Amino acid sequence: MSRRAGFTLIEVLVAVLLTGVVALVAHGLFSAATDGLRAVDRADLALARDMNARRWLSAAMLSAEAGQGGDGPFEGRPNSATFSVLIATPHGWSELRTVRLAQSGDRFRATVGAEALTLAEPVDSVEFDYLVEPGADARWATTWISPVSLPLAIRVRTMSHLGERVIADTALYLVKARG
Repeated sequence: MSRRAGFTLIEVLVAVLLTGVVALVAHGLFSAATDGLRAVDRADLALARDMNARRWLSAAMLSAEAGQGGDGPFEGRPNSATFSVLIATPHGWSELRTVRLAQSGDRFRATVGAEALTLAEPVDSVEFDYLVEPGADARWATTWISPVSLPLAIRVRTMSHLGERVIADTALYLVKARG
């Protein structure tokens, strides 16, 4: 009996089928890895934005002005705060500008003139408290309106609902020293 060299049709079909299954599994693994990397990139971007917003807000609070040097009074309310700050310009010097912190839609924003900086998103509520006296028996006020003085610190509380999860965040910002 003579034997022919080569493959049968069944062998070729099995090889093609196995190659297709391996390609599908590889595609699924690469897609999952790519999706995971995109999710990590989004989380990293959100974290960087959050940290930059906190740094900007901290610097703004430390350069707050009231009284003769200020552009207007410090107006701290339970859901917003408006005050003057020295902000660095692209030209290298600082200008006195009015900043308003408040919720706008589902965002916590700082508005400086016509520009708005998103400090956090999404948020369902933003609340402010103002430190009157430090110490073990610290006194906080829900309103601080003064043309000549600043609170010692501002506590900002944000709350967000992401599906079934409730995320509450509290940040404390020191304000420029009095005097």
